[in-house]
Amino acid sequence: MIHLKYLLLEDNQLSFLPASMCQLIELEELGVDGNKLSELPACIGQLKQLKYLGMDDNQLTVFPKSFTDLTQLEELYMNGNQLAALPDDFGKLIQLEVVEMDENQITGLPYSFGNLTNLEFLLLGNNPILQFQESFFKLTQLEELMISGPTFTPERKALIRSRLPNCVLNPTN
Repeated sequence: MIHLKYLLLEDNQLSFLPASMCQLIELEELGVDGNKLSELPACIGQLKQLKYLGMDDNQLTVFPKSFTDLTQLEELYMNGNQLAALPDDFGKLIQLEVVEMDENQITGLPYSFGNLTNLEFLLLGNNPILQFQESFFKLTQLEELMISGPTFTPERKALIRSRLPNCVLNPTN
């Protein structure tokens, strides 16, 4: 079992993940969508081969300190949680290509977010994001940005369009 590459535990009413899961050091994909998780194991950063992490529709509020040790992560789905902030060193996850964090409580992105230069798709809808750091505009590989909610005024959208001209902004209104 230690050589397991894919683990899907979706829609199982799980309230926690055991720390022993971190022994699955060859794990590449972990799906825990649709459970009742309020936290991830502190040792999650030991899953160094993880490329895909789906944790939509849980009750997550914070990331464990080791989260940003998942440096091979390419896709991260965390829609529908209660996250208020990303770790300051989130930008260590430089392999990320897709990040979805719709319907959380995120008020801002850390300065290091600009280090995610492989990022192609970003979903930020329905978050009370107050402003973007200047470093955000270093995301020149960003192909699509999906934003919505009252904090994304037409003026803010125009600024994003002018600073990231190759990025499609959705919804387009």
